[in-house]
Amino acid sequence: MVYGSWKNQTKNIVPFFTASYLENEIIELKQKKINNEINLIFVGSFSEGKQPLISIMVAEELYKRGYNIKLDMYGNGVEFNKAKEYLKANKLNELVQLHGNQSKDVIKEAFQKSHFLIFISKSEGWPKVVAEAMFWSCLPISTEVSCVPFMLDHGKRGALVKSNVFEIIKVLETYIKDTDKFKSTIENAKNWSQQYTLEKFSKEIKKIIHD
Repeated sequence: MVYGSWKNQTKNIVPFFTASYLENEIIELKQKKINNEINLIFVGSFSEGKQPLISIMVAEELYKRGYNIKLDMYGNGVEFNKAKEYLKANKLNELVQLHGNQSKDVIKEAFQKSHFLIFISKSEGWPKVVAEAMFWSCLPISTEVSCVPFMLDHGKRGALVKSNVFEIIKVLETYIKDTDKFKSTIENAKNWSQQYTLEKFSKEIKKIIHD
């Protein structure tokens, strides 16, 4: 089994996925608007591979450009203190909140309130954080790692970027300025991700075992 679909797959390779939520957790969210406060979210380990400082710098630059921005960061790791020091040195503590490790329910609620996931990772398997963001109409801004291009349908369900603050800003501004594009993208993302529930995951595992 491999995550996502790939070109030239042989018959012994089975595309697969990972799930986080049950069908009965699906709820209809109030339409997200980005004409007032823009909520960004980072979820993951504070490590060199996840590049949390890039998310902070993106929020900082957007704020400098006059946007009403808030970034909530969930997770911990070796670069947590570096992030904390950067916020203090640049007086960004009101702009960026470090929440540390939190429960699944807290993260779920945070996704439901957020507009964009900033996910600038260097390597992944099946990035559950991306799928979870999509599930709750939170648009992923992600690097082209692992099966993320497949998950985001090469840009139709989210944005694919390089690890560059100004490129990320440019992409974010296209969605901020084009609300119809933002709405259609998060709708595509939600519809795709909500197919992959824990019930479907269990069913597909059983099918593979019995086959």
